[in-house]
Amino acid sequence: MCRSALLFVDVQKEFFKGGALAVPGAEGIIGPCNRLGEAFFQANRPVFACRDWHPREHSSFSKYPPHCIQGSTGAELHPELNTDGVVLVDKAYRPEDTGMSAFGDGKLTQMLKMLVIKDLYVVGISTEFGVLETVMDALWLEINVFVVAEGIVNVSGDTGDKAIADMVKAGAQFVTVEEALSKLPKVRVMATE
Repeated sequence: MCRSALLFVDVQKEFFKGGALAVPGAEGIIGPCNRLGEAFFQANRPVFACRDWHPREHSSFSKYPPHCIQGSTGAELHPELNTDGVVLVDKAYRPEDTGMSAFGDGKLTQMLKMLVIKDLYVVGISTEFGVLETVMDALWLEINVFVVAEGIVNVSGDTGDKAIADMVKAGAQFVTVEEALSKLPKVRVMATE
């Protein structure tokens, strides 16, 4: 049986209301993310969360406002995201590293190979940037990728739609939360006296 894992991409304070790079509607993904996270934990499947973890002199700050600076409040995962048992994966933590993929430094690749993960479910922010790059890298690694539609948010409609079309063309499958949950093994609840 294929082992599956869940990946939260950049569900960090900086990308929500009040953050330096707030994405409109981002709050709407927290509920779906938590439902999936809880189900994956109960099914004994790993859950990862990648986060931008930029040094103060990060090269992307010439193009974007400073964001997700190492140790800052904005770099923290959203406080309503249930992170119990989540394995953190930092990315773009060197000044010259502007990659947005969770697979950037190879650590996530090694962990997924070690755990024999064949199916990766992806949610997060934003469709056009972190999600797109992560999904494309996972597909290149010959991992089956399932993007959970209610768990992603676009910076804009046009660019988000293009990113979705690009991911589908490359082989990603888009599923609903319910479809993702239906693929997990059913957990038996032990009766208590």
